[in-house]
Amino acid sequence: MNFSAVEAFLAILRCNGVSKAAEVLCLAQPTVSKRLSLLEAELGAVLIERGRGIRDVRLTDAGEAFLDVAERWMTLHRETLAISSHAVRSSLRIGSVAAINFELLDDVYEGLSQVEPPLLISIQSGRSRELFDKVARGELDVAFTRQTFAHDQVITRKLYSNPVVALCLPSSPFAGRRDVDASELRGEHEIFASSDDEFLAWHGTRWTSRVQGRLTVDTIHLTLSLLRRPDQWSLVPARVAHVACSKHGFSFFTLRGPTPERSCFMITHSRKRRGATAAMATLNDLLDSALSSEQI
Repeated sequence: MNFSAVEAFLAILRCNGVSKAAEVLCLAQPTVSKRLSLLEAELGAVLIERGRGIRDVRLTDAGEAFLDVAERWMTLHRETLAISSHAVRSSLRIGSVAAINFELLDDVYEGLSQVEPPLLISIQSGRSRELFDKVARGELDVAFTRQTFAHDQVITRKLYSNPVVALCLPSSPFAGRRDVDASELRGEHEIFASSDDEFLAWHGTRWTSRVQGRLTVDTIHLTLSLLRRPDQWSLVPARVAHVACSKHGFSFFTLRGPTPERSCFMITHSRKRRGATAAMATLNDLLDSALSSEQI
């Protein structure tokens, strides 16, 4: 069935005449009449009454029966066009632990926002387990986590791993020092960022779990906002410290002895969503560029 013929039929009804329909469709009146005639010929039935003295548009019985079909056909046609339009727009659903947004992905997101033609990008933050499960269920195309878990349809790529260091102000007496002993640091001056069990176990051997005056936060942005005094310090991944120092004017120091490694994993599903294929390729290029330009 010809789209333009059905469009002409419905326009004649809504405009109550061929001449007005032609005006609305930006067509010549004979063209609209011809399209109606072609539709009637295809259906083998007259749809609109014609004759002297007929001023308003009147549907025949066949026209009445066809009206509902025509309207549903136009709806399906519009939905088909919408699907086609969405198919050519690449999109990407990203999830990340908040600190990884800060230490790695801020510049990557900026790169994605400048891609032509534009990508449809949605970003959400969360904890590692939550984000991993969303990838496994197909709710996210990719996630960046501190931990990974077992799943037969999820692909894990370790991007990097770096030790924990202590973030501080440049005016701190510890700024720039190497091998600071834990006994030199007062627990009440720590801005504590919650983490996984391995980190908590290591931390618990050096500082008591509950210290009056200690601030506990769950995002790196809160750490940066609250770290205002020279005696304050906060344990963060080295990559976080690098960005905080280079872009926000902080300093850091290292601790004596081994410290936990903080990793970044890229989590994807083994079955890639078709609309995300091109965007994922762009994301991988931006990630490779970011990782190669910053050696922590």
